[in-house]
Amino acid sequence: MKNENQKSIAAALPRPPRERAQVRIGILVVAGFLLGLAAGAYWYHRATKPSDEPAADYAAAGAPVIALSDTMKASLLHLDAPVAIRYYTPANRKILPEGLQAFAGRVDELLSGYRQESSGKLQVARWDPLSQSEAETKAQTDGVKPLLLANGEYYYLGLAVEYHGQKEIISPLVLDWELALPSDLSRAIIHLIGLGSPARRSADSPTANPVVAKETLQEISRAIPNLTTVSLVEGTRLLQDSALEQFKAAVKEMQAKVTAAQRELAQSQNGKSETEQQAARKQFQAIQSQETEKLQQITQRLEDQLAAWKQIKAGPQ
Repeated sequence: MKNENQKSIAAALPRPPRERAQVRIGILVVAGFLLGLAAGAYWYHRATKPSDEPAADYAAAGAPVIALSDTMKASLLHLDAPVAIRYYTPANRKILPEGLQAFAGRVDELLSGYRQESSGKLQVARWDPLSQSEAETKAQTDGVKPLLLANGEYYYLGLAVEYHGQKEIISPLVLDWELALPSDLSRAIIHLIGLGSPARRSADSPTANPVVAKETLQEISRAIPNLTTVSLVEGTRLLQDSALEQFKAAVKEMQAKVTAAQRELAQSQNGKSETEQQAARKQFQAIQSQETEKLQQITQRLEDQLAAWKQIKAGPQ
């Protein structure tokens, strides 16, 4: 059945994108990179090292693959149902282009880290639409589309995050954007459990959190000198530039803390007592969480500002 339909399917398939033409491009590349650093040294190391280099065994040392932020942990704590994450990926990764084979494995590791840190609140399932008709139907329902290979074959590589029937889709997963994936995934989860953009929530409830909405408008006014004459595109660029400057200031502080914590964690493995090793691990995890929280707040503020800016330029409905 697959062979009979392959040509017609392939004709309609997009090729794997090299870049995404969205407003998130300018700032979220940087945001994802920095959040990748802050969210877990293991993930950053795995995403940037050659595939044949042995991985640093942080998990064996007792440190998690990734440290969830305080906001994420607090949000997950009171859920009345788990958040479902569906990972659409070939069971046989050898069909993927060479660079994507290792990438797909690292995504699997990242999801395992999230699940491990969530105390059962995040449930991860792997689906292979190429070998399971049910999985292919589910992928199509979720909006995860197949991608075309040079030889005419196709594959799936994407994520669907679902909570109480609401979904966020991260698809296709692209190697060029690997370092932004922890940020994208965290924001998708937080949005679904009710901690998303105040600007988005206000679209459904005009009276929702007016204090936050006012603060967002004040931030926009500081970044954009003339709201009436500046275009949507130019205003978006100004907001991104402002957020980027905040990131630069935050990362100076972050880099020193994370580097020192990584060094202390590594040194604790060399002859120090179990108590000292435990203390080093806790310090490392605390810094991960604190710095991730700061960077996520900057990213979230930008998202709120961009949503509000679009509403401003759209005018009264």
